[in-house]
Amino acid sequence: MKVAISVGHYPQRQGNQIDWSNKRGKITEYSEGLLVAGHLMNMLVNRGIHTIPVPTGTLTEKIKFINKKRPNYAFEIHFNGFDRGYSGRVQGSECIAFTESREGVPLARLITKSISDRLGNRNRGVIESKRHAFVRDTLYSWAVIIEPFFMYREMMFFEDPAIHQKIAFAVLRGFVSHLNSQR
Repeated sequence: MKVAISVGHYPQRQGNQIDWSNKRGKITEYSEGLLVAGHLMNMLVNRGIHTIPVPTGTLTEKIKFINKKRPNYAFEIHFNGFDRGYSGRVQGSECIAFTESREGVPLARLITKSISDRLGNRNRGVIESKRHAFVRDTLYSWAVIIEPFFMYREMMFFEDPAIHQKIAFAVLRGFVSHLNSQR
């Protein structure tokens, strides 16, 4: 079994950003995703799972790389974000999977539940999508985009120095639950 791990965005376009100068400096979706991905890859390798780090690049480049490597599963780590001034109650964990993915959608449900249980935030469920390129165009893998929480609305999670490990462990736990259900 092979698992590809990708980080949302790339150095030139780092996604959502928080200037938290008084605590940690600038936090970006990309920088935080790198930390989670590193922990997750180590945890998977320690379980004997062949892990493929997806090189930094544009979404098209990453999808091309994943399709060439043909892993069984592909995960991309993101963090949701809305402007701090957004008036809605927007918070929680969610995952995105391809609408017609018979294995990806149940996998995404287990990962979302595991993250939500671990962090104690709202389980927003799974977005079944035909338009998100990562889940639509990753041809040979069950692909899931993982959104652990909303950066602007749930900044308190960044105060926990172990938050990246907790997220990675929750993803691993959901993934292992999925694998066990397939036996």
